[in-house]
Amino acid sequence: MYPGLLATALWLILYHLLPLVGVNFPEQTTVYEVLRLVAGVLLVYHIRATRNRYLGMVLAGVYFILLGLVFFLGLSSPSLGLVLSVLALASGVLLFIGAPKAFSHILGYKLFGAYLIVVAAIGLLHLSFNGLNLVVAVLAIGAGVLLLIRR
Repeated sequence: MYPGLLATALWLILYHLLPLVGVNFPEQTTVYEVLRLVAGVLLVYHIRATRNRYLGMVLAGVYFILLGLVFFLGLSSPSLGLVLSVLALASGVLLFIGAPKAFSHILGYKLFGAYLIVVAAIGLLHLSFNGLNLVVAVLAIGAGVLLLIRR
């Protein structure tokens, strides 16, 4: 497993599991955002370094980088939220249905894609219902675990 996928899997699991079980620590949000930013950079770097032009992973890396920068630079605007949601949607759709043959058998990529699609729907459609946080957490944790074990 390359470092970008490892960092992505760890972020998916930690960001969604720890709050679910009630674990909090000082600077928790900063730690999450640093890990997400590092995951994004490593995803984009690996794709670039290996000449693997898998657009879904590139967009996921860019999405993670932008979210990290938004946090650290304190940026906020409705148009930025729209751009991030569209980026998440594009990445999610490409991961879910457009995986290259080398990745098509890996369920973790499909769950990661589904997670990004749901996150995009929340942002674009202002999706909200009881249990939505649990659905997002289950998708994220499932994707993270499956990415870790390469399934």
